[in-house]
Amino acid sequence: MCDVWCLVCPTLFYNYAHCSHGKLPEAMCDAPRSGYRVLDRAAAARLQQEAMEGVGRLVGCAASTARLLLMHFRWDRQRVQNALIAHGLAGLYVAAGIAAAPPVHRRQAAPVPGPGLWAQLCALRLAAGLAVR
Repeated sequence: MCDVWCLVCPTLFYNYAHCSHGKLPEAMCDAPRSGYRVLDRAAAARLQQEAMEGVGRLVGCAASTARLLLMHFRWDRQRVQNALIAHGLAGLYVAAGIAAAPPVHRRQAAPVPGPGLWAQLCALRLAAGLAVR
């Protein structure tokens, strides 16, 4: 059974048996072998809820965060798990756009001593009895 257009009349048939012309190509009627199945609204919602619960347990996050992760990874729990293993939790959130990437910390150069610091050093050297240049 498949949803195809009849080659004779412009009618969409949901069942090959309903086509009175019998002019449906064999290649178009392979829906049962394709591995896809049609879901109703309740079944789709149930599968989404199960996926969100599974990802929520895996990552330890709220259902809304799990939904965002699943939407980014096209509702594939295995892809979420692989990204978690490869990049860690922070990397997973960054990849999905949930968290911003951490800023890159650059090594800061030592501050150049100003005139106030030189005056303090001179005062310390004078107090210690050392010569000041």
